[in-house]
Amino acid sequence: AEEAGALREELGKLTFQLESLERRLRLVENVRNKLKGEVKVLRENIHGLSAKLSILKERERLLAELKAESRTKKSEVERLKASLRGLKNLEAEAFSIRRRIEALRNVIPTLEEYWKTRYEYERISSDIEKLQGRLLKLEEVKARVEELKKLASGLDELAEERSKVEEEVTRVKDSVSRISERIHMLEASIDALTSSGEVSRCPVCNRPLSRIELEEVLQHLKSELTSEKDKLHSEVLKLKSLESKRLKLEEQYSSCKSAFDRLREAEDVLRTMKPVEKDFVNTLERLKTLEERLEGFKKKVQSAIGRVKTLKEVSLEIERLTNRLDRVNEMLRSLYEAGSKISLLEKDLDRLRKTMEELELELKNLEPVRGEYQKTLDRLQRLEDELRRCDEEYSSLNRKVGVLKGSISKVQEELRKAKEASIKIKTLEKERLVLKRYETVYRILYNEVFHDRGLPLSLLREFLSSVEAWSRMYLQRFLPGKDVRIRVDEEGRISIEVLDGSTVRNLSTYSGGESTLIGFAIRLGIAKAIAEKALAATPKMLIIDEGFGPLSSEFREEVLKTLNELRKDYDKIIVISHVEDIRESPYFDSYIRVYRDHRGLSRLEVST
Repeated sequence: AEEAGALREELGKLTFQLESLERRLRLVENVRNKLKGEVKVLRENIHGLSAKLSILKERERLLAELKAESRTKKSEVERLKASLRGLKNLEAEAFSIRRRIEALRNVIPTLEEYWKTRYEYERISSDIEKLQGRLLKLEEVKARVEELKKLASGLDELAEERSKVEEEVTRVKDSVSRISERIHMLEASIDALTSSGEVSRCPVCNRPLSRIELEEVLQHLKSELTSEKDKLHSEVLKLKSLESKRLKLEEQYSSCKSAFDRLREAEDVLRTMKPVEKDFVNTLERLKTLEERLEGFKKKVQSAIGRVKTLKEVSLEIERLTNRLDRVNEMLRSLYEAGSKISLLEKDLDRLRKTMEELELELKNLEPVRGEYQKTLDRLQRLEDELRRCDEEYSSLNRKVGVLKGSISKVQEELRKAKEASIKIKTLEKERLVLKRYETVYRILYNEVFHDRGLPLSLLREFLSSVEAWSRMYLQRFLPGKDVRIRVDEEGRISIEVLDGSTVRNLSTYSGGESTLIGFAIRLGIAKAIAEKALAATPKMLIIDEGFGPLSSEFREEVLKTLNELRKDYDKIIVISHVEDIRESPYFDSYIRVYRDHRGLSRLEVST
């Protein structure tokens, strides 16, 4: 109630402030409307003045264009008059070009004869060079013939001397042969005397020789053998000297014989080259005649065109002069037309001058519009600035009014909420009393009916019975011959017994793989039981996280086979494992590999 009173007091203050601002707002709005009227009138005046100012600017633009056109035409008149001053020069140039072209055309036949003669002159000059070469060769052949004659002159003497040497060689060879036979005979006699028995016989008469006679005969034979060997040595040396002399004579004879053969060939060449001298004299006379003709043609060409040129150069010069003559004729036509064009341009200049005088008079009359327009524009600018300030104040007042109205609405909303809160407090008090009664009832039910774990014992036994049935079914698949019993006592404690045949064994006595399979079967049974109770249907997906670690490869294969059989119970079976051979199993349609790349970021790789 106190808060509502304070809100009402604040609402009165805000309402008073709002009324003051609205009065000020109406005053500003009246001033603003008055300024808008004045601005409108000034803008209309400016619109009229702008039209006149546009006419003024248009006239100024037109005057500037006329002045520019006038300057252009004056420049054109001056240019044309200046060009007329070169008329005589162009006419003289055209006359000179025509004469030059005529001279070039007249000299073409002479040039054709000149170059024809020049080509023949050059050809004959080339022939003379070739003949000079042949003449030099002829002189060389003559000198060679003389040299070969000298070489061939000693051929008979060499042949006679060679025959003598050969005869001497034959004689010496016979002497060597006789001496060699004599030496062999003496050596055989000495061997026969020295190698015979007790009685030695004379090699000549075959009578027996005494020892003294034998020694005398041997001494005589040995002395004769030595003499013969000396003769043989002397004859061999003589034979070698004769052989060396014979070889030299053979070489000299071969050289002279070759020179004799070459001499015949050179004489044949000399006979064939004899007409060269006559040809050389005739060609020289022809060359001199052509040289005189060339000089005559050259003088005619030089007197006509200044220097000798090729026909191509003359053609190019005629073409160049013809082009230049066309340009000069075109320029002359332009100049002839310029005379009539100048009079037309001067008439245009008179017309432009009159038009510009009329525009300058009109601009003089319109000049006051510019000052009036500027004054009106300044007045409009001041009024618009004042109007802008009024608009700003009007907007500011409107914002303040909006803020006050918002504050008033907020206070009114808070008053409404305060009333609603008072009503809601009364409603909540009634609900609190009702909930207090429910609390008492639920406390009695909890203490008297349900266990402190929050699940009725009868419901727990029924649920565990379903878990036991499903666990047995899965355990028979994993470990045939094993059974499981799940019990709950009066205190609600649950115990699990595993039977191996008829023997009850504690779960801790089984191996790690068997314990994992037993726990796996029980978890599957719990999942089935929960699905039946909560969903009244089989879940669509089964997720197994790291359920294969302790299992051997045989147990893993059995579990995988069982999972493959469970496909008809689930739409999707997902296995999470670090065991490598699990992902290679043919029972899975696909696998997702999670790994880190070189930057340490996690990546997924899906394979089928």
